[in-house]
Amino acid sequence: RGLLFEALRGQELRRHLEQQLVLVELVHRGWQVLLLHVDSGHSFDAALPRLASYRVDAIVSALAVLGPDTAEALARFRIPVISFNTPAQNDFLSSVCCDNTGAARAAADLFVARGARRFGYIAGPADSPANQDRLGGFRDRLRELGLPEPTVIGGHFRYEGGYASASVVAVARRAGVPRQRRRGVGQE
Repeated sequence: RGLLFEALRGQELRRHLEQQLVLVELVHRGWQVLLLHVDSGHSFDAALPRLASYRVDAIVSALAVLGPDTAEALARFRIPVISFNTPAQNDFLSSVCCDNTGAARAAADLFVARGARRFGYIAGPADSPANQDRLGGFRDRLRELGLPEPTVIGGHFRYEGGYASASVVAVARRAGVPRQRRRGVGQE
């Protein structure tokens, strides 16, 4: 009766699904669940050719639909799609998202309220709408407060990437590397 489409890129997502018993509940309610692995951790677009071979009632995806061509192709399938943080929408494609810009602005306010005066941002993929909104909100709020731009370094929405990026910044800072020279490491 349907399809649950997820990017099973890391153990975190798999554990989350198991902990929440989402799959068990869907099966209990009579749904047949198909998990489709995609190499991208943030974009649905690459899965489109494989998806065309399945006959399903609906698609739920934790991946964003980034390209307008992909959104149009999904509409031609005439299958309802719910995707996270997707900028494109049409009669068959809907998006569930949070206020990434507002959350990033609130994070900047919290850091400032706690006395921070230098800032870093561990970025996701440059073409991710969620990353763009978060970085934009964070930068804009710091600018409004008259504070310096954050050091931006890539983390690619992965725990390992975030840890490695934070380590690079910490080591460079201890070594006295100027902020301007730190910006290039893994950036956006």
